[in-house]
Amino acid sequence: MATVISVLLGEFIDALTIIIIVIIMGFIQVFKAEKAMEALKKLASPKCTVIRDGDEISIPAYELVPGDAVVVREGDKVPADARIVEAVDLEVDESPLTGESTPVEKEAGVLLPLETPVNDRRT
Repeated sequence: MATVISVLLGEFIDALTIIIIVIIMGFIQVFKAEKAMEALKKLASPKCTVIRDGDEISIPAYELVPGDAVVVREGDKVPADARIVEAVDLEVDESPLTGESTPVEKEAGVLLPLETPVNDRRT
């Protein structure tokens, strides 16, 4: 609309400037949208490392099946509910689930009774 008014008033340089700015802003917005889509794709399909047939392989998390041995390293997201078989100084950030601001220490051991609330379980 501003471009049309500029042309009608004979301000061709202003009209051209407005068109160039709109085109540049359009390219910037498309670039940002593509970057956001790439980030969402990474979040949408998390991968995990499992041990199958004695080999350590990386698979999409949705392919996990009961009985898979999941290998979790520092910084990894835990892809599913799992029983801890072996751990060394394992702490888990449960803030998305419980709201606690500090990581919770986890260790291998006997499972607690089912009546224990999830946020009170430590193993």
